[in-house]
Amino acid sequence: MRADYDSIHTVNLSRRWGWGLASLIGVLVVAMLGWRMLDVAGQRSEAATLENLHAGLNRLALEETAQGRTLHRHWLQANPFAQLRWQAEDYCGELELLSQARAGCWYFWPAQHWVVHRGGEQAGAVDGMRAWRLRAIPERSQQAEKSNDGLLAVELEQISTGQLQVYLQAEQEE
Repeated sequence: MRADYDSIHTVNLSRRWGWGLASLIGVLVVAMLGWRMLDVAGQRSEAATLENLHAGLNRLALEETAQGRTLHRHWLQANPFAQLRWQAEDYCGELELLSQARAGCWYFWPAQHWVVHRGGEQAGAVDGMRAWRLRAIPERSQQAEKSNDGLLAVELEQISTGQLQVYLQAEQEE
């Protein structure tokens, strides 16, 4: 009789261990899927903000041209977020130092005239940070730059990870 109780106890213990292990695997799978969903949502948010910034700046340039006014090269060095009619929800202001950037925020860094975003760890990012500069389309020759012609369109050119790394290291050494 004792052997029967021992086998029932073993079966019940095995069931509990099985359910516990299955529950642990289920929780880990849900956590991994949630983490991935947050990562994809962050990437999509970054892409949407970049696209809206790009479209807004080009719309502004076209409006100025249509009204007979021109945007000059200094426009490429001004804070693009301040020039738009709308304000990005995750725009957190101007940066004095790159290392001060908080995760999930967009910034303008006046020292280099860059738009900076610190998001999650992703390809092309240094410490989760990526940066872009405004560039006139098409790039003009030196003769055209000396003339007072206005800009018709701009694009956001991504800063290389090497260049971004150089500035971050220089800040850390100071």
